[in-house]
Amino acid sequence: METKFRLSFIFLILSIQLIAQDNSMGKQYSAVADTLFDAGKYELASGFYQKAVGVYQKSESWNNLTHSQNRWAESLSKQGKFDLAEQKANESLKITEEKLGKESKQEADAYNTLGLIQLNKGRSDLALEFFQKAIPIYGKMVGDNGLSDLAETWSNIGLVYWNTDNSDLALEYQLKALATRKKLFGKNNASLAASYNDLGLIYANSNQKIAQKYYQKALEIYESVYGENHPKTAFAYINLATTYRAEKEFTKSLDNYDKALAIWRELYGEDNPNQGFVYNGMGQVFADQENWVFAIRYHEQALALYKKTYGEKHPKVANTYNQLGSTESVMGNHSEALDFFQKALIANSPSFTDNDIYQNSTKSTEFFSPTLALASLQLKARSFENYHYNKTLRFRDLEMALSTLELADELIGKIRQTRSSKKDKIALGATASEIYEEAIRICFASSEVNLNRKFYWEKAFNFAEKNKSAVLLGAISDTQAKSFANIPDSLVEAERELKSEISVFEQKRAEATNTIETEKYREQLFALNKKYAQFVTDLESKFPEYFNLKYNVETAGIPEIQAILQKDEAMISYFLADNDRRVYGFIITPKSFETFNVSMHKNFEKFQIGLQNAILYQAKKVFHLSARKLFEQLFPQKLSNSTKKLLIIPSGSLGMIPFEVLLSKKVKSENTSDSDLPYLVKDYIISYHFSATLFAQTFAESKPVNLKKIALFAPETFSDNNGERNYLNDLPGTKQEVEKIAEFSKKAGLEVTTFLNENAQETSIKSEIAKAYDIMHLATHGTVNQTKPELSRVYFANSNDSEDGNLNAGEIYTMQTNWDLIVMSACQTGLGELTKGEGIIGLTRAWIYAGVRNIQSSYWTVSDESTSLLMQEFYKNLLVDPQNPDYAKALRLAKLKMIENEQFANPYYWGAFVLIGK
Repeated sequence: METKFRLSFIFLILSIQLIAQDNSMGKQYSAVADTLFDAGKYELASGFYQKAVGVYQKSESWNNLTHSQNRWAESLSKQGKFDLAEQKANESLKITEEKLGKESKQEADAYNTLGLIQLNKGRSDLALEFFQKAIPIYGKMVGDNGLSDLAETWSNIGLVYWNTDNSDLALEYQLKALATRKKLFGKNNASLAASYNDLGLIYANSNQKIAQKYYQKALEIYESVYGENHPKTAFAYINLATTYRAEKEFTKSLDNYDKALAIWRELYGEDNPNQGFVYNGMGQVFADQENWVFAIRYHEQALALYKKTYGEKHPKVANTYNQLGSTESVMGNHSEALDFFQKALIANSPSFTDNDIYQNSTKSTEFFSPTLALASLQLKARSFENYHYNKTLRFRDLEMALSTLELADELIGKIRQTRSSKKDKIALGATASEIYEEAIRICFASSEVNLNRKFYWEKAFNFAEKNKSAVLLGAISDTQAKSFANIPDSLVEAERELKSEISVFEQKRAEATNTIETEKYREQLFALNKKYAQFVTDLESKFPEYFNLKYNVETAGIPEIQAILQKDEAMISYFLADNDRRVYGFIITPKSFETFNVSMHKNFEKFQIGLQNAILYQAKKVFHLSARKLFEQLFPQKLSNSTKKLLIIPSGSLGMIPFEVLLSKKVKSENTSDSDLPYLVKDYIISYHFSATLFAQTFAESKPVNLKKIALFAPETFSDNNGERNYLNDLPGTKQEVEKIAEFSKKAGLEVTTFLNENAQETSIKSEIAKAYDIMHLATHGTVNQTKPELSRVYFANSNDSEDGNLNAGEIYTMQTNWDLIVMSACQTGLGELTKGEGIIGLTRAWIYAGVRNIQSSYWTVSDESTSLLMQEFYKNLLVDPQNPDYAKALRLAKLKMIENEQFANPYYWGAFVLIGK
């Protein structure tokens, strides 16, 4: 391949020398340059593009001139000469606008080139602006060329989103580019390989095996098209090396890095910045093997190359400082590590220059790469904490660690604003969770050596609170902001319709059974999501007050929560520190604030699983052990005698545990009857919420509730005309259940509407009329999809209209309700996908977003008969005083009634049902 290239190159040079000095010479120069560019000879290509530009300038051949100048700029960018590249691309854009007019292909090409330059400079924000300008121009072009350019731009946008950790969006754009390129080019094309490579980058964050598969595909095509000695082949080797390193296959990783390094040296000698990426990768491999000398040596080589190419300020320089700092930190050289992390922050900021490790940037928005800055801040805080414990024991160092994490927290808020995909926002929560865990640990450590203990306890509570349902809070804040900013109803309705349409196609894509269907729905979703993103951008631009309110999400403070709590209430908010193996608790009453911090039992997770399984399979011994051990962990100190009501704010997996079934005293005998066990529900009225802030937002205005209208749904049978729901058992007991509840409700003076059998339609609960009800009772089936929570659903009667009778979570998010209570007398409606930092994502979360104040749901499948009895008791207690309803108290009394009856005293029959709210 190399010999073939040299012969072609010599032939082209000779051809140029023989051609007359006219416009055709420019084409020959350009052809040579293209050949050099494709071969990765960017410096030589630049020279010939420059010559072509000179010829075209004299002949005023503007189309050819702008094409060559754009390519010249791109080849300069490949060499790291970004300022000169930007200058040439801007010159091309100016000529295009003056000589060729707006919306020409050359204008779009110039935007694309400028976007690539900004991407290489580490300015993803500017890159995205340029790429988005190119999209509509290419979209108007007819034929394969337009589609090819569109695919390349979609791929570039995907790289921007990948670079900013918007992985979900990145994936959508890359899949769109791949599908288009497959149609245009078939199987063995370099553009196709580029898509495979980019998909590998995205999957490398979550699934190394899938990433490796894509990288291998890219390598095979690149070798086939370009041969061994080509930059793109080298990049494929580098990417494969990263996956082998992640899987601890260090020999394979180093072999692939060596192959890439050999290609760079063959093509460019010793001073190409791409070698820096290889050196950093090799340094990480050696660090993983605790070979610190080689690790530092390779990172230093990378740093020297990057600084020579990019200067002192660039994300790649900052990342290398992070690598060096991490190595020094593991070696116990905390002072040296801190110096490197400080340099990383400086290199990643256009204006921050302070080398003093006790100084942080005052602005969380001034970093080239916010994600990289977040890593630097976390690493710096860890080093200060280690510096304190292992070297200085100065409180100042502990304080510095905490203030650095506070800046990291501020940065998390800013990064969350740039995440447009809910999935990517949730993924950010996992990173944030680690930072909050470290901050809480430092807060508790600081409280032990400082007289103002509660000051640090409150800080710790604030960090714990930020770790709960941040995405849900943001979504609710967005809805409230639209109301306060006086956005016209027509726009609000337009958004709701668009979101509803997106929800429908998300459901269809999730349920697709083959690749053709999946691709079809992906195409439709791609267009809808793009339309919605533009809608939101326009809204934020036209209504600046909405923008400010939307992102001004304040977490509830201790005084704010205390003002809402009644004199006999206590809130207990938990934080499970998975890395440190600690259980933190924050106990808030109207007049006090206490905390606890205990070591997590080595079998803590087993006790949770054991509790659930013991209830489901009636294993008494396991239940006694698990329920008692969990109580000891979660209630390590006695609560005030005045406390009668508990509001639980769970953390992580605790969101799937009914605290009512925990045993508050030791069980003396395994033969103790179920009725006589010391369940926590015998001591307290218990309810739950996703976060203290959501609780405060919902119940800050303690306006009296006067129940007037109730709707009761009971489909009873679930088969449809197509037989698609025959797997759902009939629920004959639900008819009696709602008839009894209707009887109680009418006696209490409520207006009752009952939807039985075929009248229990999905359209009825979605109707405008449904908003007028105070209580919505659903006696039906429910299913939870823990991997695709948007498919969790509640079932209604088969419908003959546009609705299918399956109300899924995605649809609920688009609803607007005014209900004070929804009772899902259905199976497993309280479960969902467990996410780190966000909690349980399922039906209950969707109802909160839709505006329901209180939700009764279940954790497991319970018999038709016992559920009916529990619900009847619940309403009998609740409707004693419909003008002052206490849902949590009514549910507790119903459970106690069940416990008194030995037939239903086992927690299996009553423990599944819990209340989110008051």
